[in-house]
Amino acid sequence: MDNSIALWWSNNNSKVNLDVNVFISKDNLKNYIEFGIKIINDIQSRDNFICLYLPYKISENDVQDKTPELIENVNLTKVLFNEDITIETDTPNITIIKFKNRDATSAYLSQDKNFRYMSLNECFEIKDVKVKNKIVGSYIKIFINNNHTSDEYKALYYRFRIKRLAKIKKEIDENYFFIDGLIRKTIFFDFNVNKQDKLPLFILNEFEKYNFDVNKVNVFLKTDMSTNIIFQSKQHKNIKVLANIWREYIGVDDGDDDILVYHWKEKDIFAKLNHIRKNILFYIVILGIIIIINLFSNFIFDWLKG
Repeated sequence: MDNSIALWWSNNNSKVNLDVNVFISKDNLKNYIEFGIKIINDIQSRDNFICLYLPYKISENDVQDKTPELIENVNLTKVLFNEDITIETDTPNITIIKFKNRDATSAYLSQDKNFRYMSLNECFEIKDVKVKNKIVGSYIKIFINNNHTSDEYKALYYRFRIKRLAKIKKEIDENYFFIDGLIRKTIFFDFNVNKQDKLPLFILNEFEKYNFDVNKVNVFLKTDMSTNIIFQSKQHKNIKVLANIWREYIGVDDGDDDILVYHWKEKDIFAKLNHIRKNILFYIVILGIIIIINLFSNFIFDWLKG
């Protein structure tokens, strides 16, 4: 199945790091995929661009710029990068993230990690990709407008969410017993970046013209506590419970279960997950099983008694 994500850009001197966050909610109503794209060594890039392809159709209404929220909430940015940072806003359109040097006792700020938060604003467009007149995906083309030469601006960071999730995630009911599909579902998570045998010809032609060698990839899969990984093609680097500070950001209500976060540093991952449906139907089925077992036990007891 052609379900790979693709990323390519025009400046061959730039390095690109990609952070991907996928949230699979228990009711599928809050599913999303979110991208953090850091472009390094991109100075005076008025005419440069970067493109992100998704293997399903999206529209502008599906795109949500998250950088304004991260700028407003400094604590989110600190937790996101797990560093002691400061946020400086020189003008309404220029926000610099500076990392404090851990080895220094003074207020010296390390220059090599600093970056500028970039907002999408109106600087992007979405185009569909067709194969045999059928739309197979869409790509976002971001026009980079970095007209500063200072070292403080040489790294740029975009953060945006796509409020649709398709092809990368698939669900089926595996009915090993007659009630199995009522209380359990199986989820397949098939994630790839720039996997050429899973991309349409149009994207491969773009690869011939532009840079597509992603420097680093971090993938974070978020699920509720009722969902467990039962198989994965590559072992996750770590797993943790989502910190409370992120619950509102990802759209989790206070009364919902804790969220598990799986982390990989891979460009291609396949995982099979098992989800238990803990809804009213689940409890009705469990109660029904208990009643049947109790009635059967009483019948056997009465039959043996006489």
